[in-house]
Amino acid sequence: MGPDGENVANIKAGFQATGPADLDIGENLPIPVVADLRNAGLSKPGRYNIEASVDGSHQLTLSFRATLLPTRDGPT
Repeated sequence: MGPDGENVANIKAGFQATGPADLDIGENLPIPVVADLRNAGLSKPGRYNIEASVDGSHQLTLSFRATLLPTRDGPT
């Protein structure tokens, strides 16, 4: 979600998780997930949110601020 509340990109992924044999039903299992956001197309600086869902159920919101990189003056 972008600075104006607009949807910027949708990234869908699948995963399977297996835990230890003694893991109880409903017990949390940490699962690292990596998503490449380089092609998300952030159109301007500002605050953005990444909203993670599993099977359509919202699980987590991560916020970050995008800024412009300074340009270098001089020959190219």
